[in-house]
Amino acid sequence: MTREIAGMDFALMSGAADLRIEAVLSRGDEEVVAATVAADIPAVEREFGAHPVIYVFGSVESYADGFVRIFGYSRATATFVAENSVSFFEPSLRLIAVNWEAIRARRPVAAIRHELTHLLTLDACSPRCDLVPAWLNEGQARLAEAVVPGGEWRLLRVRYEAASMATTGTVLPLNTLVSQLAWNSLTDWAGYFKYQESARAVELLREDVG
Repeated sequence: MTREIAGMDFALMSGAADLRIEAVLSRGDEEVVAATVAADIPAVEREFGAHPVIYVFGSVESYADGFVRIFGYSRATATFVAENSVSFFEPSLRLIAVNWEAIRARRPVAAIRHELTHLLTLDACSPRCDLVPAWLNEGQARLAEAVVPGGEWRLLRVRYEAASMATTGTVLPLNTLVSQLAWNSLTDWAGYFKYQESARAVELLREDVG
């Protein structure tokens, strides 16, 4: 079944999540998306209070348009987010957006699980999500990517690169990664390594406290 939403055509697929897949995707791609989400939902280890709503866009252009038409972002904000992400979770709307063009060739597909983990964290920390440090929120999501079956190499990179940072004295102090604003201000290589370090910190925290 297809439906027009905010002037864009989507194929609707129900199940563990409400999938809204832009109609330009092939049937094969739709099946990959559906199978990925079906595996990701139970992997986050709890049921959501409401079915996650996931918009899957076929190109970076429609990804940006979706942020304007559906998420209500300004064009400038939508363009920035679209150019600097392949998937995105908007907490205030509880909506997930995915740029399928950017991730369709990746195996395993892990970006959707990353965003579902953010939704899980939001459900768990409500109503005091302001107390959750950005490094914990983002580290959990990156670690979730690294344990997707077939993606063991991602976990190896997390561990190796975090150890390399420790060895070279380039670790980012976690107390500087508490606010989302501070987190977002780190770009380029620091913007990559902040995820690796935080994922490793979360992994060690889980080993310590369970």
